[in-house]
Amino acid sequence: MKKYEDRFAWRGERPYAAIRRSRESGFTLVEVLTTSFIIVTVMTIAIVTYIMLLQYVADNATQAVIQSKARLAIDKIARDARHASLVNCSGSGDSIILTFDPTKMGQEGGLTYSRYRLVDDDIMYSPDGTDDSETVFLESINMDSGDVLFSYNGGRKLLTIDVKTTNTGVNVEQDAHLTTIVKVRNAY
Repeated sequence: MKKYEDRFAWRGERPYAAIRRSRESGFTLVEVLTTSFIIVTVMTIAIVTYIMLLQYVADNATQAVIQSKARLAIDKIARDARHASLVNCSGSGDSIILTFDPTKMGQEGGLTYSRYRLVDDDIMYSPDGTDDSETVFLESINMDSGDVLFSYNGGRKLLTIDVKTTNTGVNVEQDAHLTTIVKVRNAY
């Protein structure tokens, strides 16, 4: 027994006290369940927050793509309109025909045409003004009744381009509404 007592002597305890304490040490079932509940709750909050953050980032990336496509479309139309000699806008505002006179830009040649028009929910582009060469220029245009895509003020030589695009994502419908006013430089 002396050997056993020597092992615990450095702590100033008696052997039977160490044995009794080892039986009492540990966690109760209530402590284990409470700790588990707290850990699960914290982990759930962290995972839900992370998933929401990922969805927010994905939605912002989609919105940036929508705005970028709409901006590129408006910029191309505006660039063409700036160099047009004549702008013919339909009364409903859903199509525009641009006429280019190379002599206005110091070049030789005959008149050329390009056309942008709304067909269903897409803006179609025709580099020569005919239906044969028409291609989809911008998809998912959101036009309500009474909305105007193009309007031209011939007196001031200003073309207004108003584009609303819509993308229906997994959880949300995202819109981009861009408007620009272009000064037609070469107009008659």
